[in-house]
Amino acid sequence: MNRITVAGMGFSEDTLTLGALRTAKAVGHVILRTQKCAAAQILRDEGIAFTTLDNLYERCEDFAELNEECARAIESAAEESDVFYGVFDLRDASVARLLELRPDCVLLPGPPEEGALFALVRDDALLLNASDWESFRLDAWHGVLLREVDSKALAGECKLKLAECYPDDMEIAALLPGGIRKMLLYDMDRMEDGLYDHRLSFAIAPQRDFTKLSRFGMTQLMEIMERLRAPDGCPWDREQTHASIRQDLLEEAYEVAEAIDKNSTEDMVEELGDVLLQVAFHACIGYEHGEFDFTDIASGICEKLIRRHPHVFGEMHANDSDEVLELWQQVKMVEKNQETCADTMNAVARALPALTRARKVAKRAAAVGFCAQDIAECLNHVRSEVDELQAEHPGTDAAEMEMGDLLLAIADAAVRYKIEPERALEKATDKFIRRFAAMEQKILARGRKLEEMTLEEMDDVWNEVKAEEKTRKSEC
Repeated sequence: MNRITVAGMGFSEDTLTLGALRTAKAVGHVILRTQKCAAAQILRDEGIAFTTLDNLYERCEDFAELNEECARAIESAAEESDVFYGVFDLRDASVARLLELRPDCVLLPGPPEEGALFALVRDDALLLNASDWESFRLDAWHGVLLREVDSKALAGECKLKLAECYPDDMEIAALLPGGIRKMLLYDMDRMEDGLYDHRLSFAIAPQRDFTKLSRFGMTQLMEIMERLRAPDGCPWDREQTHASIRQDLLEEAYEVAEAIDKNSTEDMVEELGDVLLQVAFHACIGYEHGEFDFTDIASGICEKLIRRHPHVFGEMHANDSDEVLELWQQVKMVEKNQETCADTMNAVARALPALTRARKVAKRAAAVGFCAQDIAECLNHVRSEVDELQAEHPGTDAAEMEMGDLLLAIADAAVRYKIEPERALEKATDKFIRRFAAMEQKILARGRKLEEMTLEEMDDVWNEVKAEEKTRKSEC
């Protein structure tokens, strides 16, 4: 098998290494990704013949196809002889694809053109290609080295993406043929047109001053929590424990549910942030006590999602949502060592609202056939529980037990009707309040008070309100 040598040749004459030049002389077949590099002239001066892949740029629809075609061309050329493939640097995407096709390629690295920018962004910078701007995952705690900004339009797209993370008035640096130029992020796409080409790189330093950021990520949230919990932080935040903020998490979750019910995007963002704060709070407390940290939390849920979706990440198949849920339950039972249906019932969290817990238990009983055969039988069960409740004296333990049986029967009926009972009760309560308020306003408008009226008189006005609601609905 003929050898393929891939060399990083840099953008300028000064970055072509002696090793790359000597190898190019020794290898008969030299191919450059493009002749638009200073090294091309050096090869000519040295009498080294070469061809380029410039013709592929016009033929290919996008960069993905271009990189694939470049890699295939080099692989094909190597069938005839040893090949020297020259690129700007070894991070070229066509090189990555070529290594998949020919893992035995010999790599000759050259100095990165943007190396002079490293001093400005520290050693934890993200190295990004401008053409990938849509998929940037940015974090202000890290700097950025942005490569190959070959047009003003591309610079504009990158600027908008970077401004989502970094202040648009922060200083950045551009590496130009004449050296480094300082400017504001806001001006990234405002230089002279001729300066935008494949050699242009930008450096954005980390920004770790909270007061200068307008957008934040999980890294910043955890840093803020650690600052609040520090000895010189907030006294209240330092005093909290897992137990002391337990109720806060429940309340924030309900407020998210209310925001969803209101269909308010603004409220959802705020309330989900409050829930995320609770996660960060517990992670910070856990880290301080050597219990767990945020990475443990994120790792746990990621691993669970992968395990419980074997039809996505494994070899199993699911054609619809019902099959997905069945797979999920099977995997869950194995994970939690649940061998019986009763085991799955006992696993339902006791901290859930009682009616929700009852529905989940009833649903698991129904899954193995322990349920009424039809809706009529299910409703007869509810009626029989009503009869048993009526036979007991109010306020007794027996009455409490029968009331519980009735509610459980209602939860079972909700499963049969495919209804979330908590949700149904919320709506019924809202309707009751609405009707009661309308009834009260009618009574007050007639110069009377609720306390002065009999139940029969209030029922008459209540029925008026119901009739008016039905009339409005029929008119809509």
